[in-house]
Amino acid sequence: MKLYPRLALTILSLILLQALFTGFNMSRTIRNSNLEDARVELELETDFIINNFNSWKRHLWKQLIMIRNYAENRDPAELTEEELNTLLTSTGIDAVIVNGRNFGFTIESINNSPEFVLPDSHELHNTFNHPSIRLFQIKGQFYMVGTILPEGLNTPVDVYLIKHINDYFLRNLVLDTHGQILFHTATDYLGGDREVQKIAFRHISPETAYTQMYGLTDQNRSFNLAQIKMGDVLNISGASDVYLSILLSNEPYNKRIQSIERTVLTVSLLTLVITALLSLLFTRGITRPVATLASAMGHIRQGRYDIQLNSSGSSEIGVLLRGFNGMAARLHHDQIKIEKSLDEITFLNEFNEEVIHSIRDALAVVNDDYEIEKSNSAFDRLAGARYESLIDFSAHAFDETLIHAVSSILSGEQEEWNGRLRNRDEGLFEVKIYPVHREFHIHSDRKMCVLLMEDISARTAYEEKINQAEKLSSISMLSAGIAHEVNNPLTSIVTNIQNLIYDEKDPEKLESLRLVEDESRRIAQIIRDLNDFTSREQDSGGICSPLRTAEEVKRLIQHARRPDGSRIPPIRIHTAARDKVQDVRISRGELMQLLINLLQNAVHATEDNSPIEIILQEKEEDGLITVRDRGCGIPEEIQNRIFDPFYTTKANGEGTGLGLSVVYGIMQKYKGSVEVKSASGSGTSVTLRIPFHRGEEL
Repeated sequence: MKLYPRLALTILSLILLQALFTGFNMSRTIRNSNLEDARVELELETDFIINNFNSWKRHLWKQLIMIRNYAENRDPAELTEEELNTLLTSTGIDAVIVNGRNFGFTIESINNSPEFVLPDSHELHNTFNHPSIRLFQIKGQFYMVGTILPEGLNTPVDVYLIKHINDYFLRNLVLDTHGQILFHTATDYLGGDREVQKIAFRHISPETAYTQMYGLTDQNRSFNLAQIKMGDVLNISGASDVYLSILLSNEPYNKRIQSIERTVLTVSLLTLVITALLSLLFTRGITRPVATLASAMGHIRQGRYDIQLNSSGSSEIGVLLRGFNGMAARLHHDQIKIEKSLDEITFLNEFNEEVIHSIRDALAVVNDDYEIEKSNSAFDRLAGARYESLIDFSAHAFDETLIHAVSSILSGEQEEWNGRLRNRDEGLFEVKIYPVHREFHIHSDRKMCVLLMEDISARTAYEEKINQAEKLSSISMLSAGIAHEVNNPLTSIVTNIQNLIYDEKDPEKLESLRLVEDESRRIAQIIRDLNDFTSREQDSGGICSPLRTAEEVKRLIQHARRPDGSRIPPIRIHTAARDKVQDVRISRGELMQLLINLLQNAVHATEDNSPIEIILQEKEEDGLITVRDRGCGIPEEIQNRIFDPFYTTKANGEGTGLGLSVVYGIMQKYKGSVEVKSASGSGTSVTLRIPFHRGEEL
C-alpha cells in the first residue's frame, strides 16, 4: 500500500476509533443516567398511583364515617332513595347497597355506565362491627367496597359503598400518559391493561411485597416494571393476594440515545472527510518523492544498480535520496565483486562434483547420525537410489560388518578400516574407511567419515581364472601322461582279449571274455573324456547344449567314489522336451565346470544313497539348470556367505572354498544368475539361469 493511502487510513482509523470510543462512553454515560432517571420516574409513578388509590380508600372511609354519624340521629330504615341519592351524588361512588333482615333491600345505583355490573347483595358480606374497606372480585368485575354496620339501631343493617375499578378509574390513577397499570392476583386478571398481563405474570414475585425491575424486553420493546402487593381480594374461592403492576416504557430514553448516537456519528463522519482532505494536501509533498524512490528500488530489485536520483534540496527527503544514491553506487561495486566470486565458487563446485562423480569407486561421506552427507554416482548405483533419497546409511548398507566398521571409525576406536565384503548383487568390494579431520569441516560439530568401495569382482575372478587355468594345465599334462601310460597296456589287453574271443569255443568263457572287453573299452572311454575335459576350450563366447553337457558330466563322474571308498549317489537327468533343448550362451568347458562343482557339493551333502537330480527347464529367454539333492541342507545363518571365496564347511583337506565362488563368477560373466534354496535337513536346490543362444535347436 502506498504512503498516502496508508497514512490517510491510519489517521482515519484513529479518528474512527476515537469516535467509537467517545460514542461508547457517551452512550454508557447516558444509559446510566437514563437508568437513574427511569428508576426515579418509576418510583414517582408508583408513589403517585398508590397515593391516588389510597386517596380513594380515604374518601370511602370518610363516607362511611359520615353514614355512621348520620345513623346516630336517624334510623337508616327511614331513608328514602331520594335522600340516599342526594347524600352520595357528589362523592364519586358508583353504587350503595343497604341490606337488613327485616327491612328488606334498598338499592341505589349511581353509575349508569353500561359496563358497570351491580353485584347482588348476597355476594357481599360483612364480618366486621367497625367500618372497613375491602376489595371484591364478583362476576369478573373488580370493586372497592366500603362496609359499615351502624350501632344502636332497632333494625340491624349493612351499608355497602361500591366503587367500580374499571379502565376509567385506572386511567385517573396514572400520572404519566405512557405508563400502564394492572391489578391482578398470582393467577387471575382483575383490571387494567391486558398487554401488561403476560409480562406481569412472567415476572411476578409472590414472596416480595415490593419489586422493581429494569431493562426488561418483550417483542422488541424495552420497559421497567414495579410490582406492589396491595392486600387481598375476596371472591367465591376465598381471599387471594392482590398485586399492582406498573409498566413504564423505555422508548423515550431509547430515542434520546439514538439521537445522541446519530449526532456523534455525523460529527465523526464530517471529521473523517475533513481529515482526509487535509491529509491529501499535506502528503503530496511526501508521496511524490517516495514514489520516485520506490520506482528506483524496483530497478535495484531487477539488478540495475547504476541508477541515480535527483537529490537537490536540504529537506529530509533530499537527505534520503542522496543516501539512496550512495547505497546504489556501493551495491553496484559489490555486485561486480560478488558475481566474480560466485563464478569462481560455481566453477570450483562443478569441478569438485565432476571429480567426485568421475571416481569409479563408490564414495560416500557418513555423519555420526548415520546420515549420508555426500555420495557419488557409483555409490548411488550401488545403493540403487538417487542421492536426493539417500539419507539413512543403515538402510542402504549391504552388510552388518560395514555398519560396525563405520561405527568404529566415528566413535574413534579405529583410525582406519580396510576389508573385503561381498554384495550378492554387485560382487566383491574392497572397502576403506577414513575419518574426516575437523580442520576440513570446522563449520560443523558432527563427526564424519569417508567410505571408499572398490569393485574387485572382475579382478578377483580374473585371478581365480588364472589359478584355475594353471591347475587345469597341470591336470591336463598329468592326465595326458596317465592316459598315454594307461592306453598302451590297455590296447594290448583289448587286442589279446579280442584274439582270445576269436579262438574261444566255450560259451561261458566266451561271455566272460566279452565282459572283460566291454569293461576295457569303458576304461578307454573314461580316459578320452578326461582328456576332453582337461583340454576343453575357454572361449567366453562359446555355446553348448545343456543336455549333452549334463550327460557328459554324468558319464565322467558317475563312477567316482567317496573318500571312504563308497559309491556316490546316482545322478538322474530330467527334461520335459529331450529333443528340443535350446543351446545356452556359455562355453562347454565352463558349463561342465559349473555342473561338476555343484555335483561335488551335492555328493558331499548327501550321506545316504538318495539320487541327485539335474533338471533342465526353459523360462522366457533363459535356460534353467537345477542341481537338487536331498542332503543335510545349508543352515540359514551361513547362507549369506556361501559365495565368499575360500569359505567352506568341509574338513581340512576336503575343500578349498572356491566352488560356489567360481560358479558365481562364471554366471556374472555371462550375465546369468544363481539362486540357492535350502533348509537344514531338507536338501539344497541350486538353479543356474543362463541366457539362450538364438541359433538352431539341437
